[in-house]
Amino acid sequence: MPPPPGRAIKRCGKLFETGPCPSVEDPVSTPDFWEACYHAGEDQWDLGQPTPLFERVAAELEPGRICLIGCGRGWDAVTFAKAGFTVTAIDASTENIGTARAHAEMVGLDIAYRPATVEQMEAEKAGPFDVVLTMEVIEHVADPEGFVRACSRLVRPGGVMMVATLNRTLKSLALGKVAAEYVLRWVPAGTHDWRQFLKPEEIREMLAAEPVTVEGPYGLNYDPLTDRWSQSDDAGINYMMVATRNA
Repeated sequence: MPPPPGRAIKRCGKLFETGPCPSVEDPVSTPDFWEACYHAGEDQWDLGQPTPLFERVAAELEPGRICLIGCGRGWDAVTFAKAGFTVTAIDASTENIGTARAHAEMVGLDIAYRPATVEQMEAEKAGPFDVVLTMEVIEHVADPEGFVRACSRLVRPGGVMMVATLNRTLKSLALGKVAAEYVLRWVPAGTHDWRQFLKPEEIREMLAAEPVTVEGPYGLNYDPLTDRWSQSDDAGINYMMVATRNA
């Protein structure tokens, strides 16, 4: 059987042609793709404010060292810094990091922003952190297992990693992919490849060789009327897995 076709996505005047996914050739896995999205203003996922769900998480967790993987423009990093956390935040987009640093300086917060990947952080022996948080990043990377395992190795014994992503279900295909990209235009068309969405049991399997205890899935629902995320029993589209590193 021939491999599934790739897709051609235009960003900021550039045509990104992808190979069969998942693939290291897929530009959605590269910093250039995301830089082009931000340059073109195709960054509808950026709320321009902290994620309300993480405001609640920050209030419930005991302040400590936290690392945000894929921090974007840093809104959630600000939330955790204001809650008393020592924050390290990384993103593949250099432009994002520059914007985030400027905002942190403007509001007087000391946040360690870095243009880096989680693999670079691990190679440099960064951490360990009390909390590692990555929201809707894993479905875009070329090697999701390598990514999530590297994230887990940044966590101190007894610390937690939170991974939010999209489930690979017919419901997520209809609402998380087709409706979000082509009807509601919440994210640019072509941003997601449904074949790269991950089922909760797949994340469990990816982490099986790591000394962690995995809990979840915890469903995440978005209410467009209130523009707020909340926890739900329905993990058919968005969900979160929590992994505690064994002490």
